[in-house]
Amino acid sequence: MTEFNLSNAVTLFCPQSSSINSLWAVYVAATFATASYGLSQQDLHAGVVLAISLGFSVFALCHWSLVMQALRINRTLGSEINAHLEQNKNAAFAASLRCLTRSANPYWISLSAHVIIDVCVLAALWNRVGWSLH
Repeated sequence: MTEFNLSNAVTLFCPQSSSINSLWAVYVAATFATASYGLSQQDLHAGVVLAISLGFSVFALCHWSLVMQALRINRTLGSEINAHLEQNKNAAFAASLRCLTRSANPYWISLSAHVIIDVCVLAALWNRVGWSLH
């Protein structure tokens, strides 16, 4: 059986970081699409806005779950890479690898961004509701 080593961990870390970036790219597309309804020139029926809000909210919750899972994997890999570097003080590229592992965002930064953007999207969406009863 082949030994799992530092190179393997770094090889896993990088695509995991790309996966997180891809998740955020999908999120950006969804937020712009949803917010564009709120920024339209016409008033929207409250029922339509409610349906879009519900769909977007479910998407946002599921998206956050995926981001959280990806962050957990990335942060765990980063911790394991750093632990290996602590045990092997003369490891090649130690400074670069430590810098790489710091690129894994803390959960609170990602969650804060997600919640603030979600609230802004929903506010933009509800901004154009036509409340007339006719």
